[in-house]
Amino acid sequence: MASASDDRTAILWDVATGKARATLRGHADAVTGVAFNPDATTLYTSSLDDTVIAWDLTGTRGLARQLTRAASPVVGVTFSPRDPNLLALVRRGGPTTLWDLAKRTRVGNPLDVTGEYANAVAFSPDGSILAAADADGTVVLFDLATGARVGRPLPPPYGPRYAQHRISDINDLAFSPDGRLLATARNDGSMELWDLARRARISRPLDFGGGFVDVSVIAVAFSPDGRTTASGLDDGKVVLTRVPDGTLLYELATTGGPGPIGLAPIALAFSPTARPSPPPPTMARCGCGTPARARRAALPGSQRPER
Repeated sequence: MASASDDRTAILWDVATGKARATLRGHADAVTGVAFNPDATTLYTSSLDDTVIAWDLTGTRGLARQLTRAASPVVGVTFSPRDPNLLALVRRGGPTTLWDLAKRTRVGNPLDVTGEYANAVAFSPDGSILAAADADGTVVLFDLATGARVGRPLPPPYGPRYAQHRISDINDLAFSPDGRLLATARNDGSMELWDLARRARISRPLDFGGGFVDVSVIAVAFSPDGRTTASGLDDGKVVLTRVPDGTLLYELATTGGPGPIGLAPIALAFSPTARPSPPPPTMARCGCGTPARARRAALPGSQRPER
């Protein structure tokens, strides 16, 4: 798994042990997105320094190349699971754009959501759909073959009257490997799982803030087997929970403990070759109204990552 941080680094993690394997440095500003290519030999990172960097993971774990310099800070990046050369970029204050990595050119027309801009995007597993989160917490699905919207949007949890307060902003999106579920990471400290066929939540949100907006979920990702979600919190933790019941598996302390949002894990990605999800070491649940951070699961071999 890879995580990105406001301290200009990305960290590679071994999910089975909870150990940090490598720290990648090269950006001049906060790293906002991480995405593995389909065979996990390259990691792409986006940043507020307006660049996307490709990292070689085959041996040297060194800087491969700067992919592009955007017209404004890049707040998210994600790969098409079916086309190894198709990358979606989310720019601050701008629409979502698709890029051909081989040609280093933009593909098709920009995809505009209903409000000011997209906060986060995610490809469906078959690469046919792109989900984009609006600034007010609405999620819109696009058919990439036509550029048209698919079905009705997923609504924000608090309705339009709260949109001006941005408490329902979505910071990240992730499809389950079978394409049936969509996970949303929210500013209100919750992570939600949606059944896309029914356009409905499958259960109550996992509330990592204990009922209070004192923590935000910055990033979310599914494991390759679909049995685990990783949620990155702005207090410096990555929480692994079981799908669909929300059982707490592990907490990874990326900064050694609670810290400023500048050290938060603001993007997550599982390697496509990650080992199967571990069994839960505890039966504690990250239930609604109960803060996950209050119940630590044992993390074998845990260590503080290099900073």
